[in-house]
Amino acid sequence: MAKLKMPLMGMEASGQLGKTLVYFNWKGLNCARMHVIPSNPNTTAQQGRRTKFSNAVDAYHDASLTDVDVDGWRTFAGIQPSPMTYFNTYVKYHILAADAVETWPNFNNDLTDSTTSEEIDFSIDGETGLTAKVRYGQSATYMPNIGSLSEVTGTYTLNVASLESGAKYFYQFYVDTETYTLSGIGSVIVD
Repeated sequence: MAKLKMPLMGMEASGQLGKTLVYFNWKGLNCARMHVIPSNPNTTAQQGRRTKFSNAVDAYHDASLTDVDVDGWRTFAGIQPSPMTYFNTYVKYHILAADAVETWPNFNNDLTDSTTSEEIDFSIDGETGLTAKVRYGQSATYMPNIGSLSEVTGTYTLNVASLESGAKYFYQFYVDTETYTLSGIGSVIVD
């Protein structure tokens, strides 16, 4: 049933009129559109997509992301072509990895730090048996340097020396030869 204020098509209306028109307010404008019943095809492909989405959300909740991990995903979300939250970015890349038949690395517990002059100690936890790498550089959008991480029971580490003291470095962990299996973008200031 439509709710009217002032005469119809005057100042304000909301709701549906029969099964023909729907009145609504959009960004301060009074609008009307034809009443439609949304389709729900419930096809095998649609069910597969819903399963991937559900798996991505479950992976996010199971990831045990620390505040540093969340900040990394926020940074990564901030450089996406269209505005996204860190949660949406995480889910997007999880689904892209599933579409490309890549194993999600479940990177978390980013403990990267610089405690020694001109060095960074990269460290992150993830699934075991990955060929993990890190890209790093002085910009969140351009990280030309790449290093291979060593694994000890699911913890991946790498020490990089001869860096510029006092400079801020951005980094991102990823799985070699896979496009979408990655972490958020972290940053560290070199001592």
